[in-house]
Amino acid sequence: MRAYLKTQLLVLKRTKGQLFILLILLASIFLGYVYNLNKTNSEQAFIKDHYDFPYEEYQKEQEQNQSDEPVFVYEYGKFLDRKFALSEAINNKDSNYLLVDELKSLHDYKEHTYEMNESSFPTAGGRIDRYLKGKELLNTALLSRNISPESTRYGTSGALLIVSLLPYLTSFAGLFVLGLCASRIIGKKYEGNQYRWLKVTPLPYIKQLLADYLLYMFLVLVILGTLLAANLAITYFFSGDLNLNYPILVRIKNELQLMSASHYIAQVIAIFLLILSVIFFLSALFVRIVKNSFISVLLATLMIGVGYNLSTHSQSQLNSWNPFVYTQPTSLLIGRDEQPIDIDYTSVLDFKDESDYVWVETDFTFENISYYQAHTLGFKLGIDLSFGKAIRSLGILTFLLFTLSVLPLKRIRRLI
Repeated sequence: MRAYLKTQLLVLKRTKGQLFILLILLASIFLGYVYNLNKTNSEQAFIKDHYDFPYEEYQKEQEQNQSDEPVFVYEYGKFLDRKFALSEAINNKDSNYLLVDELKSLHDYKEHTYEMNESSFPTAGGRIDRYLKGKELLNTALLSRNISPESTRYGTSGALLIVSLLPYLTSFAGLFVLGLCASRIIGKKYEGNQYRWLKVTPLPYIKQLLADYLLYMFLVLVILGTLLAANLAITYFFSGDLNLNYPILVRIKNELQLMSASHYIAQVIAIFLLILSVIFFLSALFVRIVKNSFISVLLATLMIGVGYNLSTHSQSQLNSWNPFVYTQPTSLLIGRDEQPIDIDYTSVLDFKDESDYVWVETDFTFENISYYQAHTLGFKLGIDLSFGKAIRSLGILTFLLFTLSVLPLKRIRRLI
């Protein structure tokens, strides 16, 4: 088996397909960084334009405000003070002040505005209590660690860039691209009449398959390790910050919790490696039947995609043990949507009675509502999806596919 591995490794070194795949993925990381940087700069410019309030304009507004009724002079004066302080904080990049002000504004919004009209939250499906809980948990952690906030969709520091790109790497397209590495290892043996050589080789097929699997896992780990190292190198060169301990909002056992970015990445990669194992053994099974490595990987990916789509329509608790429901691992722990950044401004008189009222001005940005509310796949389906169940169910499926893959071809055809 050791001699077989050495031979296969030498053959693999002579092929250029893996290097081509690696170069494509490396280029994708750089393009992803450029895209995220542009989106981040665009969002920051949008916020800065909205809150821009020069001192001259602040003085002018305060002077005009003095001619109004005393109660409005006081309340509107407080609003102008806050608006000017926000503008200064944005210009000085004082993230701590902005985090505190955001929480205060959200609390005021919930107390004086949202409860009067629960449909007034800025986006459909949004609930201020869940959104505020997520923001409180995250902002408090950022303040205590003195970390500047960053988007999980458009991150540009080391760990946050990886977090933002993981949904694309672990997508079905990513599975197919990395699955092609398996086709380079096992597929060529079966194309045409080349499979006949397996009958005369001294190494049993089961050991060949295990050796090919080890070689495939080694190749995938090299590719993923290179991608992670390149990611960290690019972001450290441009931003000088890796942010490996940046807090990520996750939902575990139906509770909002914080997890470090490095811990989150490790869990997603672990599940992803098991999904690639499923791809490998499915491809090993299909290639013996269709005798074409490319089609076998395509069929394996399509089968996983169909299984995932069917799984996401079931709300049975038994579905939590269905391995196909875990084949998009980034949706297991965090929520994500494409809600673009926007700003909600509300001015309201909240009356307790005719003589007792308060004038409230709330002004806050919002985006990616599903992330702050932790609308994960398990939350949407109403079932308990967990990392432990993902590892066990995918591990069992991998073993079953391995067992099926080593059966004689005639028996496999009878089963099909």
